[in-house]
Amino acid sequence: MFIDNWRFRAKILLILGVSLFGMVVLIGLSLINLRSEMMEARRLKTQHIVETASALVRHYVELSNAGSMMEDDAKQAAKDALQSLRYGDNEYFWVNDLNSVVIMHPIKPELNGKNLSNLKDGNGKALFVEFARTVREHKAGFVDYLWPKPGHEDPVKKISYVQGVEAWGWVVGSGIYVDDVDAAFKAELVNQGAGVVVIVAIVLLISYMVGTGMVGSMANITGTMHKLADGDTGAMPKGVDRKDEIGEMARSVMVFRDNAIAMNKMREEQETERRQAELERRSTLVRLADELEAGVSSTAQAVNAAAAQMRATASSMTQTADHTSAETAMVASAVEQTSANVETVAAAAEELNASIGEITRQVAQSTTIAQDAVEAAERTDNVVRGLSEAASRIGEVVGLINTIAAQTNLLALNATIEAARAGEAGKGFAVVANEVKHLANQTAKATDEITSQIGAIQGTTGQVVDAIGDIGRTINRMNEIAGSIAAAVEEQGAATNEIARSVAEAAAGAQEVGRHIGTVAEAASQTGTSAREVQSAADHLADDSHALTDGLNRFLSEVRKM
Repeated sequence: MFIDNWRFRAKILLILGVSLFGMVVLIGLSLINLRSEMMEARRLKTQHIVETASALVRHYVELSNAGSMMEDDAKQAAKDALQSLRYGDNEYFWVNDLNSVVIMHPIKPELNGKNLSNLKDGNGKALFVEFARTVREHKAGFVDYLWPKPGHEDPVKKISYVQGVEAWGWVVGSGIYVDDVDAAFKAELVNQGAGVVVIVAIVLLISYMVGTGMVGSMANITGTMHKLADGDTGAMPKGVDRKDEIGEMARSVMVFRDNAIAMNKMREEQETERRQAELERRSTLVRLADELEAGVSSTAQAVNAAAAQMRATASSMTQTADHTSAETAMVASAVEQTSANVETVAAAAEELNASIGEITRQVAQSTTIAQDAVEAAERTDNVVRGLSEAASRIGEVVGLINTIAAQTNLLALNATIEAARAGEAGKGFAVVANEVKHLANQTAKATDEITSQIGAIQGTTGQVVDAIGDIGRTINRMNEIAGSIAAAVEEQGAATNEIARSVAEAAAGAQEVGRHIGTVAEAASQTGTSAREVQSAADHLADDSHALTDGLNRFLSEVRKM
């Protein structure tokens, strides 16, 4: 925050100023609230008193309405009662009507019966007009105005409360002077101000004493800390025996002082130990140099021998890697040829599988067509059987017609005989009978012909039914054969799929072998490279071993000179 960089004295003054300002504000608000409460108390007092007086007037109104008193007598009795009423500091009641005419004024009876519409206070307010307006609009209310007060040259503020008595058109009112409220408020203001001045003086004195002590102690502690930082361990802070935070800070500074003294003593001891350690280090270095020379010499010889062995091994690894690379190249070529052959077989298997699929489709289509033919043959068989049944029914009808023709012929014969018996009179009837007989004979011949044709149709229909049955059975056998072919083709397709899958696996295996052969070739190449690197490293190792031996000899020579 911005006050973090303030001096300690400024922070104390800030706290003091804020506290005093808050106290003044609170006292001011308290005084304002006190004056408001005093004024409200006066208003309520006036209201309650006027309400009591109005209740007294309404009592006389009730007596008049009940017939116990005449209205004029009741009004006079009410005026007499109000005129004699007093409260507080000789406060009184007055009565006027809604036209601002004074009905009763106990202090100034000369105003009774006068219209005071033009009577105004020092602020220009028409008092009685305002009384009437308040009652007319609100039935009751407060009216503030200025009114002369005995013992005062200028009019004094007064609070009045007026309430209407509707039955008689009266306005009953009373007022209380509030200058004593202002006087009491001013007296309280003086008392509160004096108290504030005393409190501020005490707070300032205590703040000065506390602030001066705190600032002085803080300055002493700060100065002691600076001296300790400069290495002056003889500086002593003040206030070590205090029980407050200043005392805790002073004791903390004493801890810093004691630690500084201990650190100085520790540095002296460390310097002595350093000199002794330096002497011991030199003797130890000479001893270690002798031991190192012996150990490194044997190690260098072993490294040289190992480097020679590494060069021989690396040379052998290089030859082996070159041979492996050559063999791997041959195997990779063979694997590529095998992979190409396998891919050719796979392509042929895929074509065979496609042909089998086409055959399967054709067989399935043939089966569907055969099933359709069987269904058509069955429908034809049903139609032919229906035709045979219809022919049988026609034969029955023809037989019936033949019977009727025979009977007709017999009737015609009987009619001819009867006509012959009738003689000349039956000649005409005999002609008709002969004609009917002739028609009956023709009908018999026609029915015989129809019967013959129906017999032929029935014979042919039977043959057709037998032929359709043979066709249906033949198609069913074809359907069974097609099903067998479809099953065989399906088995062949499964076998072909298995062949294609096996060929695909063989191709994948060949590709995998090719990848592994490539990996082996790469590994062989890397082995050759690594072998050559090992050989080069062995050469460098031998060179480094010689350089190490030379450097060690120079180092030991320098160590022994120390």
